[in-house]
Amino acid sequence: MKRDKSSPTNQDQFGYYKDNPLRKKISGPRIFLVLSFLTIMLLLLAYPLRDKIAITGNIISFGKPVGGLEMSTDLEILPMDIKGDYEGISILTSQIGTINIGGEEVILEREINEIYLEDFSGRISLDKDNIYILDGKTHSIKINGLKINQGIKNTKILLPSEIQYSLLSIDSEIYLKNLAYNSTTSNIKLGEDTITLKDNYLEIKGLIAKLRIRDKRLFVSGTIQSLSVEKDDKIISIEYEGP
Repeated sequence: MKRDKSSPTNQDQFGYYKDNPLRKKISGPRIFLVLSFLTIMLLLLAYPLRDKIAITGNIISFGKPVGGLEMSTDLEILPMDIKGDYEGISILTSQIGTINIGGEEVILEREINEIYLEDFSGRISLDKDNIYILDGKTHSIKINGLKINQGIKNTKILLPSEIQYSLLSIDSEIYLKNLAYNSTTSNIKLGEDTITLKDNYLEIKGLIAKLRIRDKRLFVSGTIQSLSVEKDDKIISIEYEGP
């Protein structure tokens, strides 16, 4: 059998691969692809560790848990102290009063005044009847539909004295690590199940929810990590076990 002259022998094999233009064209892209793959893998590993933000888009901040049991309820309002940064806060006052905006006193001249704070950063302290502390900065403030701080960002806002209110709503979700107290009559909906409470001790952990206060009740809708209820001298505990 005659050997095909186009096939390289052991002696001239190195020269065949070296001089073959097709082989040179293939080797370059392969090296580029391998280097690109290794670079992407290093970025995926290093970037989240540096910035504490996952490159996949799942952002985890302030130690918030991911996932949980879906919960909705309305509870009796206890004295609350809220601190943080919020996209927007709506307040409906139920008396005439004053509010300090950027160092100037503004009179709330109506019996019912609608206040909206956009991008508010600060503190609010309240109970079921009154707001005692409203202290922080806001990007924009509207009173009864009229924008007060035209073109002024980070305007200082302060409530000089307590004021009665009938509604408070926070646009963005808030995170409460632990919420515990003796509840009055209320219903807690967990997924498809409902738990009825009447003067029971209640403890909620890992709450991520939107809050709305209306008619002296706290309406909560979000997710929790666990819930414990003391009922009939027994403690009922429900925990989130993951997806």
